Amino acid sequence: ASLSGAQTKLALWRMPPAGDEYVSYRLPRNGAASTVVVKRDDGRFPGVLAAELFGMRLMRAAGVPTASS
Repeated sequence: ASLSGAQTKLALWRMPPAGDEYVSYRLPRNGAASTVVVKRDDGRFPGVLAAELFGMRLMRAAGVPTASS
């Protein structure tokens, strides 16, 4: 699967901790779904990450379920 949009992003799978281990992240394999999307500001779209975070917080404040950030 792919993630649409113009921003650079990295899809990862969050491995649950086993015992005393820390949470770790891996690249999804063999078509597995991702559980985390990492975005960074690459300069092509100034302010877009801040705008997305603001939008997510606004939706959460309105009671709409959103991803944690």
